[in-house]
Amino acid sequence: MKIALIEPGAPGYHVFKKFVLPRLGLPIIGAILRKLGHEVKIYCEDLTKIDWNFVLQSDLIGISTITCTAERAYEIIRKIKKENAELPVIIGGPHVTFLSDEPLNTENGPADIVARKEGERTIVEIIEWMENKRNINDIKGISYKVANKVINNPDREQDVHVFDHIPFPALELIEGYKKMKAIPIQATRGCQYRCEFCSVTPMFGRNLRCAKVEAVADELEILTKLMPKKPVFFYDDNFVSNPKWTKELLRLIAARDLRFRWSAQTTVKAVRDPELMQLFRKTGCNQVFIGLESINPKTLKAWKKSQTVEEIEKAIKVFHQYKIAVHGMFVLGGDNDSLETIRDTVRFAIKMKVDTVMFSILTPLPGSIVYQKLENGNRLLSKSWRYYDSHHAVFEPKLITAWQLQKAVMLGAMPRFYSWGRVIKRSILGLLPPYNSKNRRLRKFILTIYGNITVRRFRKQKGERRFMQWLRQLPARLRREKSREIN
Repeated sequence: MKIALIEPGAPGYHVFKKFVLPRLGLPIIGAILRKLGHEVKIYCEDLTKIDWNFVLQSDLIGISTITCTAERAYEIIRKIKKENAELPVIIGGPHVTFLSDEPLNTENGPADIVARKEGERTIVEIIEWMENKRNINDIKGISYKVANKVINNPDREQDVHVFDHIPFPALELIEGYKKMKAIPIQATRGCQYRCEFCSVTPMFGRNLRCAKVEAVADELEILTKLMPKKPVFFYDDNFVSNPKWTKELLRLIAARDLRFRWSAQTTVKAVRDPELMQLFRKTGCNQVFIGLESINPKTLKAWKKSQTVEEIEKAIKVFHQYKIAVHGMFVLGGDNDSLETIRDTVRFAIKMKVDTVMFSILTPLPGSIVYQKLENGNRLLSKSWRYYDSHHAVFEPKLITAWQLQKAVMLGAMPRFYSWGRVIKRSILGLLPPYNSKNRRLRKFILTIYGNITVRRFRKQKGERRFMQWLRQLPARLRREKSREIN
């Protein structure tokens, strides 16, 4: 069977454009299907264009989408169905997991089957159904239509031993995979936290599942040979959820003398363990991505973020002591956030010498508690999913207007942190001896320039100017009506 798997591209210009990494669901599924003897190609639109000749000649199409790429996913389905209405299309990912009826609607394609939550077992059973070896009613975790009625089969039980039987992601199946700036790898699933703005826990559960450290080390050996000299990025939502496991993995990496630079997402709690920090540095960690979220204690408490401002400050200092750069990820726009909160956050990031930042606008992702609360409170301004990307205010905040939030973050906080003044300051420090590629000050200078240019380009996009104008002109009484959408 010839199978095409597609990850739709992000809409418009966004600040992550230069550092495109495909999600790993499709490469894992691709590896499973290849092992079963199928011909598979994966298209990540942010890396390369879709080969429509291959797609339209395929026997099955699989699409994986998040919320901000959902509209593009539906556009792809419509194109496929226009050319061949009988060509089966499966769609999965977090967005359609929580809004499973949406991709089955006629105006969105429609897709033939929605695969909810984890899809490794589901795709195998769907193939068996296509080969008349299984009844579709027996496939758990899918939604589909029969006589214009949506059928939601029972949820599939969480696979607690998922890493024992799934293969490594087949990155080489991705067309243009060599364009990736880093090597993506995921060794754990699930998160024990339940942050209200996050959809990870509803998608993958709170039960942390870890791959065997030997298997992860094997995968790293293979991938670093496949893409030599490229850094590794651990996709795990929290690389130190299980510190004991993390230390075992890092010790093994050191024992095998695997040499590569790596970065990961982690929390402020990582710095509590000196041995862990030493292993970070010893094995080549040069940057961490930390969900700092907020410096407003009320916001941290409301979002059930189990950390304090004091812990945030300590974490930044400790990582810097180990010469590890900090990318601080802040979320702005909570019900306790004012314009002063946003300004204070920028001052804090500059004062603490955070290396790079992302000031995200709170995005109510389907599946998250925040989404449920805002929808129930009739505070969502639009369901144009392309704007659900952390760059746009799509809801009515409590203490300020959506226009004020958008302006304060995208025209205030981001430009201020990546201002020309800070570029010049970092250039003076970064160009001082010693001058080499490992000079952290030089790297900060280069990233500040990139941040400055990216923010400027983002602001100049026609779609962004139109969105800003829409927010500014939207009458207060219409902000709370879901009938008005962005054209």
